Amino acid sequence: MLENFSEIPQALKAVSQGSRWDILAIDEFMTAEIVYTGKELLLGMYAEVAGSLPQKLEIPDPEIKVEERDNKIYLRALVSYPVQGSLVYKAMIQKINTFRKFLGILLQTLQQ
Repeated sequence: MLENFSEIPQALKAVSQGSRWDILAIDEFMTAEIVYTGKELLLGMYAEVAGSLPQKLEIPDPEIKVEERDNKIYLRALVSYPVQGSLVYKAMIQKINTFRKFLGILLQTLQQ
């Protein structure tokens, strides 16, 4: 379990390639989990924000699902990757960064 998302690349380098594993990263705004099932890598991300969904909010990635319910905004993404070496790790980090950037924009918009 990590409390700093910047530690994810080092954690990915340290995991065993032959066995199943998972990495959970949590901060005050979101949760991300990377799971190696033995066949594929799964990346799940989740965030929950109080407020109403802004009307002009552009979602930067079709894999990020946004839902508003009971005056809360829920962001979710679940992405499956084939096991193809360290390039997949870079793609996962980029996906996490896209999710975090979108969450940051949403939080800024809600504070205005």
